[in-house]
Amino acid sequence: ECSDGSLSIAGNVSKKDKQHDVSKITIDIEPYLEDIDQILLAVYYMGASEITLLTKKPIHDNTLFLIRKTVNHMSGTEIVYEDKEKIQIKIMLDISNVNLKQLVSRMILILKSMLANLSKAPSEISLKEIKLFEQESDRLYHLISKILVNSTHNTSLLSSSGVGDCMYIPSYNLVAKKLENIADNFDDIAELSISTRKNFENKKEIFQFIEEVIERCNRKILKSLASKRGVFRKTHTADREKIKQSISKIKDISLRISISEIIRFLDDIECEFVNLSFYKNMKDDKLI
Repeated sequence: ECSDGSLSIAGNVSKKDKQHDVSKITIDIEPYLEDIDQILLAVYYMGASEITLLTKKPIHDNTLFLIRKTVNHMSGTEIVYEDKEKIQIKIMLDISNVNLKQLVSRMILILKSMLANLSKAPSEISLKEIKLFEQESDRLYHLISKILVNSTHNTSLLSSSGVGDCMYIPSYNLVAKKLENIADNFDDIAELSISTRKNFENKKEIFQFIEEVIERCNRKILKSLASKRGVFRKTHTADREKIKQSISKIKDISLRISISEIIRFLDDIECEFVNLSFYKNMKDDKLI
């Protein structure tokens, strides 16, 4: 709109940018041998349904192992063809039928199961179970990332996945990543606990605090699924400071660092839940 009230229409407004088809992607892996795992995940996030990896030389065993390991973290994905110079991967998962909030809730429930295992005496901790849960947490994180990336340019997926609005995407991405980080740290704590063969200082108090925060976050997700209005409240500062004091008394430095990181990750998650609840209330009130 010009200063005199008339309208000026730019000639290129009606032109549509050409959208490249990313459903089938072929990659020469030679330039990416060291980072092929991250390249595969990036293409998976983009929404490809078929990935072909090519090379002029026979694929090295280490590279092949990394590819197979990465595919195991990509939900709904299978290697359907393989020879010395070519690997074909199919992604058969329809993400339009997957609810993102249910995935986040599942990640939280996995953490609760891992915590229940870690709460046992070191000799009774099942490292095999912890590893399985950690791997499932990784798969869920990558699936959530795939949904969020595709939601940025697919409005129907934005609705069907339960994301709701593009403004929620950064917060959901950070929440999922921090939940995955906590699962990794639980895995570290399991290995350290088994190796030391003894409980660390203030274990019961610290784990109870972690469980309470995780459960509060899960209740918020479930309420959001039920479309109930509400404001998320972070853990009181006094309670956080108290638990930090308890953590400071852990003698094993590696354990102390791992648990301190978990508390920091939980604080980050709570911040994002505050943001999400605020955005939702603003939208409900039609202020944005």
